[in-house]
Amino acid sequence: MRSLTVMNRREEILSGPTTHGTDPNPYVLPEGEDLKAVTERAVVDAIRTVFDPELPVNVFDLGLIYRLHLSGKTNDNTFAIEIEMTLTAPNCPVAQVLPENIVAAVSALPAVHACSYIITFDPPWNPGMMSEVARLELNLD
Repeated sequence: MRSLTVMNRREEILSGPTTHGTDPNPYVLPEGEDLKAVTERAVVDAIRTVFDPELPVNVFDLGLIYRLHLSGKTNDNTFAIEIEMTLTAPNCPVAQVLPENIVAAVSALPAVHACSYIITFDPPWNPGMMSEVARLELNLD
């Protein structure tokens, strides 16, 4: 099993190469690439397609994703993805819709056979968790 703690590797993920959306067939495994690494990048890219309806920034760059856990299913090279995430506030008006949109985006990936989420408020979200990309989008820097 492999777990990615996004908060500890955010800059590596944000600046690292992505395959989703740039290659005509982003799910073909490049020679020498690890299937989990390619899937991990594709999951992050899929999450980046989901935007907070109140802010013009995707939920990944907002810092709402705390952890991605990939567990493989060896007979067909697919993964179950568990997403640990938070919301900007406990009484967030999109508390039901936002996680479901993330699960739908990730579940659409060919290498994913299941996706689930856990919402936590530990640590509570704060604007310091946003990526530099999000800060620029919101004119906070």
